Amino acid sequence: MSPSRLNTEGIPAASTRIHKSFPRRGSTLEQDAEIYSTEHRLASFSKTRLIKLKEKKKRDQEGDGRKKS
Repeated sequence: MSPSRLNTEGIPAASTRIHKSFPRRGSTLEQDAEIYSTEHRLASFSKTRLIKLKEKKKRDQEGDGRKKS
């Protein structure tokens, strides 16, 4: 991650904004940053997986010579 996107503690700036807007009860900034980055990774993984499944479905419908599973 580029230094411009990190705040002074080395935590993603977006996490700092989220923490200031919606702090979780009793949580620290570091905990919120960890939760935010985990949620972001899961969301991007799910999006990638969904795209791959759509492409596979499209290929199967077109019947491009691949075996259907």
